[in-house]
Amino acid sequence: MAVTTFAAIDVGSYEVSMKIFELSRKVGFKELTDIRYRLELGKGAYSRGKLERDMVDALCEILLDFKRVMKEFGAEAYRACATSVFRELKNPIVILEQVFQRTGIQVEILSNAEQHFLGYKSIAAIETGFKKMIQKGTAILDVGGGSLQVSLFDKDTLVTTQSLKIGSLRIRERLKSLEKTSNHYEQLEFIRNDLMAFQRLYLKERDIKNVILMGDFLTDTIFREERQDNIITKEEFMNRYENTVSKPDYVLAQEMEIDPEYASLIIPTMVICKNFIDI
Repeated sequence: MAVTTFAAIDVGSYEVSMKIFELSRKVGFKELTDIRYRLELGKGAYSRGKLERDMVDALCEILLDFKRVMKEFGAEAYRACATSVFRELKNPIVILEQVFQRTGIQVEILSNAEQHFLGYKSIAAIETGFKKMIQKGTAILDVGGGSLQVSLFDKDTLVTTQSLKIGSLRIRERLKSLEKTSNHYEQLEFIRNDLMAFQRLYLKERDIKNVILMGDFLTDTIFREERQDNIITKEEFMNRYENTVSKPDYVLAQEMEIDPEYASLIIPTMVICKNFIDI
């Protein structure tokens, strides 16, 4: 029986991760390991359009470690992808060439369209009711560190897909100056204004029955209890929102057993989803 070992590397806004899979005709995909490093590449990319030298050095160190792990597992092939954090750099090709020269790992930048096409495929692959669901008005929200991608399906057809610059990391950074005076993320006008503009342009005649939430932290943290069927009602979501948004980061970190830095992105993620559901 032919077995292939494959590594998938994701260079994201706030972490760099790698999963190694075993692929065979008999069992399909089998995950062998999942490694994640905290690295907030998005801080410099989203605010200044560049990565500092120490960030590039840290990225190279992580990729060299991944290379060592791939060798240990006998990975025969890999694919390393970067998304919005590199799309917003002023000199992404120069940075990626430096990374390749130092690590031997070729990182490709996925376009916005490529990234979200893969997202749709992943949903369809794991959600047996996806085909039936998108017969009715359905919105897919992909919450990233730098942006929110909203895709609308109706009658089995992709109607529109739009990218809004209200990602969880971007919002958290914009709010740092306000944290001493207010923790009410839901009152931020720029989030609501962007979504209201989207509503006026694309939702006027659409009756959205389902919302599919994509993004880090959702199924592994906030909605761990819903993992059985991955479905909740709007009322259940709002209850979970109210139970989450008032808690400080250190409490969320303890409850969800995650690093406090990851916990700092939980509330911005929930606020983005809640504001969209409201409209």
